[in-house]
Order: sequence, then structure tokens, then C-alpha cells
Amino acid sequence: MAPPKHLSERNCVGMFGFSKAVGFLFSTLLFISMGLDGQAEAFERIMFVETEADFEGGVELLDVSMEGEYVSATVRLPYLDIRGESAAVQARAMARFDRLASGVPMPAFCHVYYEPFIDEIPGPEHWCDLGWLVVFPHYPPSGDDFAPEDLGIANGVNHTRAMIQWVRRLSCVDRQRIHLNGASQAGYMVLAAAASSFPVTSATSFYPVVNWGFNLQYFEANRVAAGYPETPPSDSPMPVVANFSTLVEMPFPLFGPDLAGDAYYAVSPIAYPDRVTGLTLVVCATGDMLVPVGQMNPEREAPFHPEIFPNGYRRDFEDIMAGSVAHQPFEHILDRATRWIREVSLPEGIREITREEVLGRQPLPAKDYLAYVDLPWSPDHQWSLVYLDEGPPTPHVGHTRYHWRVTFDDFIQAHRQDLLPLELLTMPKLEEMLERYAGQQVSSPLLLAEGVPLNRRNFEGVERFDILTGLLDYATASPDHGQRLEELYEAMPDTLKSFGPTLTQDHIEEALERLSLYSE
Repeated sequence: MAPPKHLSERNCVGMFGFSKAVGFLFSTLLFISMGLDGQAEAFERIMFVETEADFEGGVELLDVSMEGEYVSATVRLPYLDIRGESAAVQARAMARFDRLASGVPMPAFCHVYYEPFIDEIPGPEHWCDLGWLVVFPHYPPSGDDFAPEDLGIANGVNHTRAMIQWVRRLSCVDRQRIHLNGASQAGYMVLAAAASSFPVTSATSFYPVVNWGFNLQYFEANRVAAGYPETPPSDSPMPVVANFSTLVEMPFPLFGPDLAGDAYYAVSPIAYPDRVTGLTLVVCATGDMLVPVGQMNPEREAPFHPEIFPNGYRRDFEDIMAGSVAHQPFEHILDRATRWIREVSLPEGIREITREEVLGRQPLPAKDYLAYVDLPWSPDHQWSLVYLDEGPPTPHVGHTRYHWRVTFDDFIQAHRQDLLPLELLTMPKLEEMLERYAGQQVSSPLLLAEGVPLNRRNFEGVERFDILTGLLDYATASPDHGQRLEELYEAMPDTLKSFGPTLTQDHIEEALERLSLYSE
């Protein structure tokens, strides 16, 4: 759950010089083998990202570079923050040169919130090699302190949505093939962004915070046991828990101190599972000390050994959540017909994480020490819930008790060529999209502590363009998709019918033409 750093506007400085020239030098050497006829076209395609100067909220291209077979572009990404004020972060897109040069639109792999990929899964080059354009945040060095507004439940969701919207504006991207990936706070944001983006065809969420009320109360309940704040994390019996106990009070200026109240429930995925409609693989570990598996289902908890924990340590979901409005395990709120559950046993040769490794006093095992385990999933269920069965937790670890190496190649590749599922668009999903199109915040009436309405919308032109293209992508997938959209729209209340009494492909295309996001 480590908070990322360097989210301030002033960090978004241009870097258009040396690295771009080096990238062009590498690309020019590769162009030689393509022949004169293909060079001009390939050179144009390598510049797959451009500055969007035509509209408010458009990105600014900062850097294009090439390393080996991979081309990457860094942009300054404007967005509206939780108070509706203009802010910016940086984002980076990466793809194989040969894929860009082919001119064939690529599916997009959006890795959210954290820049480095977690150790358990392959890095961005792996997904590029599988034919994906990979996008992730980029945080340049800075001395800025991490602020409450930078939390995942605050601006994290807003700039994640802005990044996804930017990706869907790239001409090299297949807009009907968007995958979201993240872990911990970013695992939470995968679910939050999937609930407010369309179409998202698939998502992988590792160790997600699905219940912020429980997770923050868990840290609060264990402050004394962890020795926080008096004991340095390196001396604490639970060093990772102690390190992240700072998170407990950080959201108070925004959402207030009542961790058992409505505010923390409203921002949690347990409040809106019906708005996540794509195929979703959720991965949790029984040995997780940061996001206890009990919030998924208390029955998944393996009884811990009190003798190895400090006095007063608590992790029981029922105990911590007694009397809370968010007293709902995630598994229990999902329709049984939509969920599929599997446990993954420890593979032979897997190593347990030691306290010395956690404290940086002992080197981590090499990444190739263990073969990757391809995670199981179900093609017949929307939700695949996978539990890494590690037994009970140990006090010193973070999300896992063991050094896992997992991948989800089969899951992410299986539906790349499939038709968009009809059930991707539902009444709750369309309602949320129409609310955003109309400028409403009806689905999320949460107020910040200072009385300012929580903003989850981006710049109006960007927001409307994203909604219109998403609806168009769905309506044009097949005649059945177009008919389902018309039927769902007709059932909406009149207050949300911004397009008039009916909504067809022609109406969407006319609205896009009137919007004129891009100048001629």
C-alpha cells in the first residue's frame, strides 16, 4: 500500500532534448532495413503520441525515446482533482517498435498508480512482447511530501481515469481492448476506475483494498502492537504494518475521522460492484499483513499464531467491523452466478520472505529463481477470485508471506479477439455514464470534510468525448449491441436522457461531431 511520490504539477517538466535525439538515432538505424518506401510511414508511426493543443485537458508530449526494441513516450497529463481544480501528473506509454511500425491498432495494458510493477509479475516489456501498448504513471524525482490529496481514494482515482481516457484517444490503440492492472492501493484503483470507465474488457487486481473502512480501522487497531509512532519500523515486530500506519490519519482532512461511516464506504468497491462489468481477476493472499484477506471473506483467514505476534494484534473482520455500515465481505455482495473461486497452493521451491529481506539486510532472491505460475481463471464468470494459499501470516511481511512469481498471460490474451460482451453494458453502468455526461455526481454524493462535493469528473470536453466514443465502440460492435444500448437507454429516467427520447449510433456520431474536441 505504499503511497507513490512526486505528484505535483511543478514536476511535469519538459525533457524533449537528448533522450529524444537518441531515440531517433536508434529508430533511424532500424528504418534502414525497411526500404525507402516504408521509412516515411514507419517514422510517422513511431511518433505515436502527440501534444494535444486543441482542447482543455489535452496532454503535452515531453519525451520520446527508444531502448532496444521498445519505444516510449512521456506526457504531461492534465486532470481535474477531487475539488474540480486543474492538476497534472506524468504518464508514459511503451510499445515494441515493430508493433508501432505495423500500423495495426494495439490493445492497451494500463498499469495504474504505481510506476514500478510489483515483483510478483513480469515487467512492462513482457506485455509489450505479447503485443500490448503498456501505459503507466511516471513520477520524476522530487522533494515534495506526500499529501492526503495524493492517496488512491483521493486524486489517485482522478488521474488514473485521465490516463485511461488519454490512452483511448491514441490512434494506435484498439479502444475495444482495454486492460487495467494494479496492486494494493492500485488494486483498489483498478476496481474504482473499471467502475467509471467504458469499455474496460478485463482487469487484474492484486491485493486490492475493497473496504477502506476495514483496512484503515485495521491499521488503527494495531498501532500499539506495531509500536507506532514511537518505535522505528526497523525495530517494530511488524515493520511493514508500522511503516504504513501513517495512512490512518492521512484521509481525515478529506473524508473525516469516522472510519466506520458512510464516506469510507462510498469510496470502497464494496459500494459499487455492479458498475464493474468486464472480466475481473482478483488475487489475494492468506498471509497478507497489509490488506487482510478477511475483507474478501472472513472464512478465508487461516488462524494466525498469537505466540509470534505482539500482544494486542487484531485482524478479525467481524471484531474490527462490528457496528460499521461497511460490515460486508466482498465475496458476499457478489452474485454467486458471476463469481468463480480457486485457491493456489505453494509451488515447489518457493521461498519464504525473511525479516532481514524486508529490512534490506539480506538480498532478495533472483527474479528467475522460481518459474512463473499462470494464475487460474474462469471464462464463464465475470469475477475470478484467486487466493494464494500461504497459510497464516507472519508479523514482518507485507502483502505476501512468500516470494511468489505469477503471471496471467492466459487470462489477458484469451479475449483479445473476442467480440465485446453484450453484458458489458448494464443499467448501472449506463446510468453512471449518463450522469457523467450530464455533469452530475448522483452516484457518488460524497462530501469532503470541508463541505466541497467530491469531484470524479475530468474536463468536460475530455469526459464527454470519452463517454461518446465508449458508447460508439459498444454500439458498433454488432447490431445486437446497438439494440441493447437503445433498450437500456429507453429505460433510463428522463432526467438522464441528454440525447433525447432515444439513443442510436447516429445520435452518438452527431454528438461527437458537435463536440469537435479536435480542431480541423
